[in-house]
Amino acid sequence: GNPCTDNARNLDVEEYYRITIFIPYLDFFISELTERFLSHKSIFNGFECLFSKHELTSKEENEFTELIRFYSPMVSNDSLVLVELKLWQFKIQRCEKIPNTGLEALDICNKDIYPNIYVLLKVLCTLPVSTSSPERMFSTLKRVKTYLRNTMSE
Repeated sequence: GNPCTDNARNLDVEEYYRITIFIPYLDFFISELTERFLSHKSIFNGFECLFSKHELTSKEENEFTELIRFYSPMVSNDSLVLVELKLWQFKIQRCEKIPNTGLEALDICNKDIYPNIYVLLKVLCTLPVSTSSPERMFSTLKRVKTYLRNTMSE
């Protein structure tokens, strides 16, 4: 007979679902995460500059500039924000405890002295940490599993 059908008959139910549903789903999930974070990697790196203790490298400065451009309707021009960032870094270098989160940084950021940094920190604090895509994916996965269970029992 057909080698694919013979192989499917030799697998137990758990192994069958692992191969036909779980592994493809895991591959899809990993590729989606990779794609999602790669497309925004330089913007995330730009946010990292807000917590940097050392002087920015040219690469980090470029990433921060890209962050500024991405949020350009909310912040001033590039050169002013870069100067503001350097002043901000000088401030956090002198802090006893360097902020680790956006909220901690927002607490010590004076919005009159660092208006653009304050706006960027507010954006960082309000960025969503998840989307509803996984919920839709699980719903689809549930329908596929139900269909497969129904066809296997027939």
